[in-house]
Amino acid sequence: MANIHAAYWDRGLAQVERMTGLGASPTPAMLAGADIRDVCRRLAIDLPIDRLLDVGCGTGRLSALAVSYFGVDISASAIAYCHQRDIGAAVIEGPDELATIPDNAFDWVWACSVFTHIDRPEQQAYLAQFARLAPRALVDILPGDAGRTAARWGCDEATFRLDLAAAGFTIAPQTCDVVDGAGTSAPRHRYFIGVRG
Repeated sequence: MANIHAAYWDRGLAQVERMTGLGASPTPAMLAGADIRDVCRRLAIDLPIDRLLDVGCGTGRLSALAVSYFGVDISASAIAYCHQRDIGAAVIEGPDELATIPDNAFDWVWACSVFTHIDRPEQQAYLAQFARLAPRALVDILPGDAGRTAARWGCDEATFRLDLAAAGFTIAPQTCDVVDGAGTSAPRHRYFIGVRG
């Protein structure tokens, strides 16, 4: 499945900003992770993060929110973009490659706008790795019926909560909804914090 997604996202270095959402509004605020800063404020996540693994890092824009940052992505073009900006990042093909990272190497794993593009078995595989890599995770989904395209993959919230728990995470009581784009019909991302143990 990861190869299908990589083909969708890896459209060449010149397309990275457009494919990762910066092309619509390439503002300094977006590059500085202003949207995720707001999510963190609403979820009472203290910034900067000491040691952050950003899964699906895209442009590496969340590096601005961490003292020590490393990003991974299935898109070689996105990783090349990060390297041009001197951001530590590496290409992965999927969750199995995270197994080479030592246990508890990070304080947080963030997967922002990743689970909105993958199916449940891949979500479960990532969650198992996240629980091993860090005591806390920040993950978002698009609540609703499962879609079948890389661009928008809905997720049943109750099932997702069960998968978080099965991976060893307790779900923090607060969630945060963010509308993806303008208008009332735009997809609504729901952010969750998972705390290991």
